[in-house]
Amino acid sequence: MVCGLSTLYAHYGNSALLIALFSGLKPAVLAIIIFATFRMGQKSLVSTWHYLVALAAFLLSYFAGLPMPWIIVGVIAVGLLRYAILSKTSKIDAIPGPLVIVLAYVGFMAGFNHFHQSYSMAAIGLITTAYFTFLPNFALIFVGAPLIERTQKNTCIQFILSLVTASVVGVIVNLACYLGIGILFPSGVSSWYAIDPMALVWVLFSLFLLFKYKIGMLKLILLSLAYGFLLFLWRLNKMPMG
Repeated sequence: MVCGLSTLYAHYGNSALLIALFSGLKPAVLAIIIFATFRMGQKSLVSTWHYLVALAAFLLSYFAGLPMPWIIVGVIAVGLLRYAILSKTSKIDAIPGPLVIVLAYVGFMAGFNHFHQSYSMAAIGLITTAYFTFLPNFALIFVGAPLIERTQKNTCIQFILSLVTASVVGVIVNLACYLGIGILFPSGVSSWYAIDPMALVWVLFSLFLLFKYKIGMLKLILLSLAYGFLLFLWRLNKMPMG
């Protein structure tokens, strides 16, 4: 599905219809990421230390551009120094599905743009991005699971894992901000008047559906494409007749 949508965007990205469809889809993806991050934060941010770690991870990734592996190394060091204050434990969570979709799309477009619009290299970029996104998770599961199982009562290790999860929340917030600026301010953040009202309305409406009615991701995507099509018809009617 991601490969198909990415191919359509690469081939017909300049068409008015596809631009309108993605104008409805992109705000929904942003809302899904915000919703997934909120749910992840609810489970992993269980103390003041977790909030501080998440905030520090966001600031370091957003303003300093520090790569996530270095953030995790720092979090582990802090956890080793402060594990004695742990009052609750938490399990490390997986990367939310919407983020994997976004990363796979970025990999496709990177291969397409950097190799002279080659669809084969774009597909390789998508597969490579998805592979190396999932590879660390599976490595942690198969290699680290036996160790985690034997150390369930080790408060130090549990505390460190909970802090790592909190840092992931901060990094995901950084991604949400990066995507949100591009979606809500397509012309650049010159002022609040530069915000795209149609995108903002659909982000808020998508969040309402996700939080209030727990709408499924597929239904929201289809609904967003329909919204994008309505935007296309509306813009078509506004065009001056030749």
